[in-house]
Amino acid sequence: MFGDGSTTPTPEPEPEPGCGEASDLETVALSSLPADARAAVEDARNGRTGETYENREGILPDCEDGYYQLFHVGYSDRVIAGDGGEFYYTPDYYETFQSVDLDS
Repeated sequence: MFGDGSTTPTPEPEPEPGCGEASDLETVALSSLPADARAAVEDARNGRTGETYENREGILPDCEDGYYQLFHVGYSDRVIAGDGGEFYYTPDYYETFQSVDLDS
């Protein structure tokens, strides 16, 4: 039995950035990302660090310096990981960003 008295586990909520709202971004399923992008997400989830992403475009929530880690995936594809457990994908060299749904 779980703490709320139920017998079924409650699914974990989607990570939210600790420094702002990203609800205006389109969401993309992790399973629909290119294989290299999925691998970058898994590497980051397993503790690998990327380069510091400075969010110069200002599209992602405005967080403190060093909050975001950048992973190069392909020629123009990038994965950005936030310290709060959230992930973003840009397929077009920072022109557009999508929030990654880790459960799909």
